[in-house]
Amino acid sequence: MSKQKVSIIIPILNEADNIGHLLQHLISNCTFKKNLEIIVVDGGSQDNSFNIVSHFSKKNKVASIISSEKGRARQMNAGSKIAKGNILYFLHADSFPPKNFDQLIINEVEKGNLAGCFKMRFDSNHWWLKLAS
Repeated sequence: MSKQKVSIIIPILNEADNIGHLLQHLISNCTFKKNLEIIVVDGGSQDNSFNIVSHFSKKNKVASIISSEKGRARQMNAGSKIAKGNILYFLHADSFPPKNFDQLIINEVEKGNLAGCFKMRFDSNHWWLKLAS
């Protein structure tokens, strides 16, 4: 098992439709649950987002939620300040990384890469999104 710890920081604002699915996806598709920390940073959601994450975090101790000022950069900074991992992975609430994503990230860090990303694919047939992916 790797000694690296990945802290996933997810800024949210009214993501009740996505956040529960994403959290379950992360738990189901990671390699090393013990080396994973999920920090959801809520920027003042008016929907059920905060409650969904709170409920999930009670069942899965790797996840937590904090509140922050609204703004993606502020939220990511707030999450990174409390992160315990030596690897930070910033993720949108509607982005689902591949199977074994944590091991893939750790492998690249251990090769000396300081930053990286996964290829994206959109659930849309819009020509602009196909081009962007």
